Amino acid sequence: MRFKFWQIALFVALVVGTTFLAFPTKSRLVDLYLQSGELEKGRTLLEEQLAIHPEDVQLLLTAADLYQELGYSDRSLEILRKAQALRPTDAAILRKLAQMYEWSMEPDKAAEIYNRMANASLASAEILRKLIAWDRYIGRLPAEVDTIIRLVDKNIFISVDSPSPYLQVLAVALKRLAKLRSPKPDDILLNFLIQRLFILGEQYTAELQRGDKPEMLQWCTYALEYFVMAGRVREGLEYAVDLDAALNKPLFASLRLVTVLQWSSLYQQALDVLTDLERMRPDDLKLLKAMAELGRRARNYQKAEHALIRLTELAPRDQETRNGLADLYMEQGAYSKALDVLVKIAEAFGRTFQLIDRMFEAALAGGEAEQLEIAAEQAKALSAGQWGEMIRANPQVARKRADVLLALNRPKEALPVLQDLYRQYPDDRSLVLQILQLAGSVGDSQLISEVAENALQHWPDDKDILSAAASAALALGDGERAQSLFARLLQLQPNPDEAIALLEAAGSSGKPALVESSARIVARYYPHDARLLSKAGEVSEWTNDPRLAYGYYRAAALLSKSESDVGRMLETASYTGDERLMSEALQTAFQLRPNDVDIALRAARLFYSEGRTNLGRRIMEQLEARRPLTAGQLRQWADMALAAGEDEEAYGLLERVHAMAPGDETITRRLAQLASWTNRYERQAELLGELSRKHPKNATLALEAAQAFGSAGDPGRAADILKRSLQYAPDNPDLLRAYARNSNDAGRPRQAAEALERLRRFVRLTRDESLLLASALVEDQQPARALDILEPLASEGGLGKEGGLLRIRALALAGLRDRAAKASMEMALQYANDAPTLSSLGVLALDNAQPEVGLRFFDQALSLNPDNLAALKMSGMALADLGRNDQARARLSRYLKLRPEDPQARYRLAETLDAAGRTVQARQEYARALQELKKDITQGARP
Repeated sequence: MRFKFWQIALFVALVVGTTFLAFPTKSRLVDLYLQSGELEKGRTLLEEQLAIHPEDVQLLLTAADLYQELGYSDRSLEILRKAQALRPTDAAILRKLAQMYEWSMEPDKAAEIYNRMANASLASAEILRKLIAWDRYIGRLPAEVDTIIRLVDKNIFISVDSPSPYLQVLAVALKRLAKLRSPKPDDILLNFLIQRLFILGEQYTAELQRGDKPEMLQWCTYALEYFVMAGRVREGLEYAVDLDAALNKPLFASLRLVTVLQWSSLYQQALDVLTDLERMRPDDLKLLKAMAELGRRARNYQKAEHALIRLTELAPRDQETRNGLADLYMEQGAYSKALDVLVKIAEAFGRTFQLIDRMFEAALAGGEAEQLEIAAEQAKALSAGQWGEMIRANPQVARKRADVLLALNRPKEALPVLQDLYRQYPDDRSLVLQILQLAGSVGDSQLISEVAENALQHWPDDKDILSAAASAALALGDGERAQSLFARLLQLQPNPDEAIALLEAAGSSGKPALVESSARIVARYYPHDARLLSKAGEVSEWTNDPRLAYGYYRAAALLSKSESDVGRMLETASYTGDERLMSEALQTAFQLRPNDVDIALRAARLFYSEGRTNLGRRIMEQLEARRPLTAGQLRQWADMALAAGEDEEAYGLLERVHAMAPGDETITRRLAQLASWTNRYERQAELLGELSRKHPKNATLALEAAQAFGSAGDPGRAADILKRSLQYAPDNPDLLRAYARNSNDAGRPRQAAEALERLRRFVRLTRDESLLLASALVEDQQPARALDILEPLASEGGLGKEGGLLRIRALALAGLRDRAAKASMEMALQYANDAPTLSSLGVLALDNAQPEVGLRFFDQALSLNPDNLAALKMSGMALADLGRNDQARARLSRYLKLRPEDPQARYRLAETLDAAGRTVQARQEYARALQELKKDITQGARP
């Protein structure tokens, strides 16, 4: 039978299909073996199949599971990695591989797989969170934050169906932080903040999923704490403001941020946050109160003051706020402002003792008279009855009122306040003490007596009460009573201060016996206390008993050997006037302080001041014998001598000082002054000249030096000094005047004229200066210029005697002899009874070649004064020139009897004798004339 091909093919297919259905494949057999637990059989068969099909992904996955079941994790991972290499983007393989790494505790590799899944468009919320978890476990914070930002950017951060406002605001905050992070991905604090906020979101979501109701303030605080820890306060404020808006609770989270900042002691940043919030809500009372409280805590008084002032403006009837403002001012020491606020509270809400008390505190702390006055006036507004009630209820307020009045220096007003207190509390010891002190200052002797007696009955041995009572008695001038109380006090317990008070009380009594008694008491208690013995000496002086004082001062000096005690001993010994005591005191002083220059100087100064200069000088000489004196000590010695009127001694000492310190200009000036006082004008000029050379620009010094040289008779050197100074001040009128005067006196008429001409350019010359200029011009042979000055003065009648003579001389020198003669005759008539002027006119007539006229003036002068030397001499010489030798001889002989040492006159007399043939007498007179001339030349005189 023949079969067709398709029939044969169908038969084969049926046989094969039946066989396949009846007998499973080897791959299926592996699954069956695994399901039935026959792992080894499955493994054998699987390895056979993998050898045939090494890239069969399904076989590889099955093999991975089998080896994992058998415990061969490494083999399982190896096969799984091979499968992943064949299908690199297969999500199931990647998940399985990541899971295998997790089981084998290889977090780096697990994170790498999750990261690969995330980058392969498989970034589900689950995958991203897995990656975040492993990066956190490994500690790769930047990588973790990168993934968090991806999660937030994909809007899959919130994983609940009905998100809370908390999560929504947190997501917004994370997005803002992600923008800040992009330029600096390695910012540790910013990465930390993003991580912590993400974790908060996860934890908050977990609570929601459990059905819990998270407490919003707590979770808000967690987030804000992280913002503060990361130093992102500004971003924290943005988060808080957003949360406030989302919750519709103004300042809910914002003020919590302020609280969190305070927990970290970041007070200034907290204040900055409040400032920003105030800009958003300027009239929010809650916000302003927070700012005021925080400002005070942070000692930012400016912020606190601003907030409290705004609160008083917004809530003017809030007394608590006003009190807070007053407290703030008190804290920062603005007591005047505090008092002003308290006064306004009193005016608005009524005066209370509590307010008055605070006013007292502010006024007393400020201490300003104006503030104290305000507080005192406010207290006056309360009635006496109210004050009486207050004294019983709160006596401290009354005490403060008294303190305010005392601070205002109104003790008489304070005393009644304290008296009222005293009536209520007579056993208040501190009050008794204050009243005693105050009563003494106002002079209420009756009150002192009453209070003191009562106090001493209650506290008979209370030292403070005794001291206060004694001091009050002393203040009232009851020295005897005070002395008695201080003595009693000293007996109870010796005290140096009380001993001093005892001595002062005895001294104020004015009773020598009481003083002496008190001093003995003190000396008995404190025989070795130099301070108290010195005080005993001081008090003894008050009774005008220097002898008693000397004894105590000496005892103190022997104990202390101090400069002050030794000095007082010396002074008191001097006051006694007892030479024996003075000698003893000096001997004691030098014994106690043999090398104390100050003591010696002090003793010497005392003697010089008392006029006993010999004793003072002896001390200084003894001191100098022991050791060379310094320049300073010599100067002090000179000062003593000068004060005592011993100018010569002072000069000698200052010369020594100057030799030791030649560069000390103060000494040089002082020495120059003393040289002037002792008529040593040349030395004065030398010293001042030396100073002027050092300071040529000092015009005043130049003038002083020039005056000194003028007094020393050396106008030439005076002119030289002034000329040097004029180089630096060419237009100084004082220098020019002095230079002209000294130049003229030194025979330098041209220089004198030049100086005066310069002076005339910018200063109107006085009459004397004009005459001086004219005289200088005449001496310089410039009569015409001199007459230009003299003629106007003559026409005004302002020439005077010297000017008139000068004009005549100028006229003659200018060749105007007739005018000169006429002027001479006019002057002779004007000064007909003035012998010196007539004599001068005669000399001018001789110079004008008019001997007859000159003789007439000389004769007129001699008729007024027969002994006029100038007239006698010049008339004799004129007569000799005229050949009238007998008359000339008579005049010259008479002159020489009055002035025998004049060689010129004697020579002319010899000529007249020679002309008369009296040769012997003539020779004698010639010889005497020559002798006098030699003497003058030797002595520097001029004939």
